[in-house]
Amino acid sequence: METVYTFPNGFSEQATGIYAHLKYCGLNPHWRFGEDNAVKIDLPAGEIPCLRMMQHNNQARFGHAPEE
Repeated sequence: METVYTFPNGFSEQATGIYAHLKYCGLNPHWRFGEDNAVKIDLPAGEIPCLRMMQHNNQARFGHAPEE
């Protein structure tokens, strides 16, 4: 699993929306709490390329892919 999103405390509504869209798109996100109650959304490593493609095609929905 790799962390693909981190939402600071207070952004649970946004985290819930991204999580739901990832599930809707057929991915298998995992929700966990990190330090300072930040919400972290993880994906299996094999699903990361699919997320990066979705981020490239729809940045408004999935955010910007990290610079690699």
